[in-house]
Amino acid sequence: MMEKLKLLILLLEEEQEGKEEIQIVPTIDVMMFLLVFFILYTLNVIPLFQQSILLPATKTAQEERKSKILRVYIDQEGRVKAENNLEGLQAIRNYIRENRQNIESVLIVADKRSKVEPLMQVLDLMKMEGISNVGIASEKR
Repeated sequence: MMEKLKLLILLLEEEQEGKEEIQIVPTIDVMMFLLVFFILYTLNVIPLFQQSILLPATKTAQEERKSKILRVYIDQEGRVKAENNLEGLQAIRNYIRENRQNIESVLIVADKRSKVEPLMQVLDLMKMEGISNVGIASEKR
């Protein structure tokens, strides 16, 4: 009797082991969710730094020329960044020293709500590096 019971238990365990399956549908659902999440994250949550800057308005604003201009951005909190993912004055200084022949002028794009001190630091840096053609971006009124 005991042997029949053990045999029955073994048969049931083997039957259950044979029915095990890998559930692929939930895995596909999770992968689709991750794909959509990262697409939306890159499109909406990571805005370009330039888009978060509000320019001050002037009557004499001009269109910028596209030749050999280094753009330096100052956001509302006073953080200084430049194109090519440069952050901070030291990184910008190093970039200018390495690429001086490719930089004719510098365009400072400062948020109108930012303080003057970061702007003055950038202007001082440009003067120390010998760049005299420096402009400040604005919107035309």
